[in-house]
Amino acid sequence: MRFRKRNFFACAMVSGYFMRMLPFICAMLLTVSCSGTSPRGSDSGVVAVSSHGITSLEGTWRVRAADSPAFASPGFDDAGWDRVAVPGNLMDLYPAHTGVAWYRTSLRFGEAAMQPYALVLGRISDADETWFNGVRIGSTGSVEDRTRHGFDRTRVYYVPARLIRPGEANVLAVRVRGYLTDSAGLIWGSYGIGPFAAIQRHVFSGLAADVLFIGIYGFIAAFFLIFSMMPTRLAGAQRSFAFVALFLAAYIFCAGQIKYLFTEHFFTFHLVQYLVGIAGTILLLPLIRTIYGRKVGTVDRIVMAAAGLAGASLILIPEIRDWTVPRLAWHAVILYCAATGLAHIVVSLGRREWDRAYVDAGFAVIFAAAALEVLRANSVVVDFNYLRFGLAGLMVSIAFFLADQLGMIRQIEARAIVELEAKVAERTAELRARSETIDRQLEIARLIQSRLMPGEPPAVPGFSAYAVCIPMDRVGGDFFDYHDGDGKIHGIVADVSGHGVPGAFLALITKMAFQSFVSTEPTNRGLMEVLNRYICQATVQSNFVTVCMYSIDKETLEIRYVSAGHVSPLLYRRATGECEELDARGRALGWQESVHAEEKSTRLAAGDRLLFYTDGVTECRDGGGGFFGADRLRAFVRGCAHLPAQECALSLMRTLRDFTGREEFEDDVTFVVVDILSSADGPGGGP
Repeated sequence: MRFRKRNFFACAMVSGYFMRMLPFICAMLLTVSCSGTSPRGSDSGVVAVSSHGITSLEGTWRVRAADSPAFASPGFDDAGWDRVAVPGNLMDLYPAHTGVAWYRTSLRFGEAAMQPYALVLGRISDADETWFNGVRIGSTGSVEDRTRHGFDRTRVYYVPARLIRPGEANVLAVRVRGYLTDSAGLIWGSYGIGPFAAIQRHVFSGLAADVLFIGIYGFIAAFFLIFSMMPTRLAGAQRSFAFVALFLAAYIFCAGQIKYLFTEHFFTFHLVQYLVGIAGTILLLPLIRTIYGRKVGTVDRIVMAAAGLAGASLILIPEIRDWTVPRLAWHAVILYCAATGLAHIVVSLGRREWDRAYVDAGFAVIFAAAALEVLRANSVVVDFNYLRFGLAGLMVSIAFFLADQLGMIRQIEARAIVELEAKVAERTAELRARSETIDRQLEIARLIQSRLMPGEPPAVPGFSAYAVCIPMDRVGGDFFDYHDGDGKIHGIVADVSGHGVPGAFLALITKMAFQSFVSTEPTNRGLMEVLNRYICQATVQSNFVTVCMYSIDKETLEIRYVSAGHVSPLLYRRATGECEELDARGRALGWQESVHAEEKSTRLAAGDRLLFYTDGVTECRDGGGGFFGADRLRAFVRGCAHLPAQECALSLMRTLRDFTGREEFEDDVTFVVVDILSSADGPGGGP
């Protein structure tokens, strides 16, 4: 099921593309299969050779079942020799012949035939020596050594221009010897002569056709092997079909000429050719039965067993000449399969199952091609590559499998969509429930954090304060706090890196440490070291805390302050109307166990104002991305110096929202306004 869900989209795409390409591929295959040399034109004694294309040498040759060096001479009189059709089996003329035989024909070239020519002689059983005007121009196998076979190999021999006699009769003589028991002579293939370049193109087109057909059969095999992995009612048939196509690809490779580009070993490839052909035939019979809804019967099993025995016997027989009985048995099985398939097609048409007509047509071509190939091998019908021609029918029959497979893909797709929608709905419900739970928990955390923040500032005579803390999320990492001690007012403003629950958790630890030790540590720097120790124990993933800590002496109005990487607070002096930055260098807490921070001090006066804040204030952005910045903040402080602390803080909130154009901020925003009152102002709100 997992494979089907992952791959049905890819399978559908490949199948659709394959179906669109089917007509083009069929036309191309028919073109390649039917291409060949131009006809000879007549069976007269002399063949007129064209200087532009390939002239066919197929037709009537003179032949004699004897051996003499004189037979190669152009002056030898062969008028009394027998006549034989080329290509054709010499044993049809000489049934008991086992020795050497000579073929001769005459060629006439035009007066301007000064270019080199070449011969292409189709498959000869078994070895040959070829002579042109009494000069040996090539050989394949050995006429003298029966272990050196040349059967199944197309001969291509170069004819030098110096040997050609324009306007005269040129004699082509071929000395052959057959080592097989059932065939001899110029038996199969294409025979022709032409300019060397034309012969080169002809040979190359044959090799290219082999490569093309091998590639197509291999692609079909891979195509159906992939589809057979999907559990459908035709998975077994598709797997068998894939192996049949694979065996056909191997058969064409072993039977064709392309193998001779890599090796001269003939016997091994000929054995493999027979074995894969027999294996493909054995698989073809149950495949036919399955496609047409029939079961494999007893006769079918006997036929398949006979084919298997024929294949096994080939391994035990060391000589190709002794393969006649296994080969005939294999051919009989092929004819049985073809007859069985054609019988099923006739029944299908008789029942008027027109929806299967294109399938029947495709398989009819395949079965007819298989039968004709067997008949050709036994010299019953004209020589032609019927196996390639049958591939066009194979391509048509693939539509049957593709149509069924596409239907299965649509079913799988529909089922997968339903299952996917159900899964999405289930997962959405789970996520919604989890989100609601998280929202409730965050709301609880927000309430807890808000209650931990100082409420109304303590009433300290001579001071007034107001603070604002707005987290970006439900909970945030900014916080502030203050403590009214003996003779001093202590305060802290901090900013934890990050947002949300992690920042709020670390802020809570820092706040609790401050509240626990602010009354016992005599200096701000000492208290800073305590906070750093607790923060280092709790922080993870390189989180840190920036802190500004201060203490104000109630009598002397001296403020001592220390900063750990925090933004500098602002001091507005009423006497001058200017803002100062209380700058103190220091490193954020939580990075190292040692604290690097300097403590500074200054005197305050009645009417002065302190503004402690986090970077969320100055880093507010407008619609164009510009920052609020420290300059605007100083200008604001100067402009609202006449307002009380609370009104100043609320005015700053409105100013920031007007600047950003939004109610929410992109960072936590926290600030504390502390006013130093004159004695005439009486007791105000604490810091």
